[in-house]
Amino acid sequence: MGVLEDPSTVAPIISAFEAAHPNIKIDYSKQDLDQYRDRLITRSNNGNGPDIFSFHNTWLPELSGSLLPLPASVISKDDFSKDYYPVVKTDLVRNGAIYGVPLEIDT
Repeated sequence: MGVLEDPSTVAPIISAFEAAHPNIKIDYSKQDLDQYRDRLITRSNNGNGPDIFSFHNTWLPELSGSLLPLPASVISKDDFSKDYYPVVKTDLVRNGAIYGVPLEIDT
């Protein structure tokens, strides 16, 4: 679920991933930017949100009740600290757990 990516743009990436992982099915849906935040937070808080989605770093407090931390097999705390600017740690780490990785940094 996202707002920026056109489904035709991510289709080849999804197809390649699903071919490598046939037991996983990805259903990508582009959302309306004006409704995305409220819809994502409502669905996530109701327990029927998407498994993977993009979110603004300032939304973490509203989503934290329905998010699971990233496992160390995805990214270690050391790699996270080394690979991203310090502000990312401030915004996406809670109680030592990582709750997202940035898609981009606005400098």
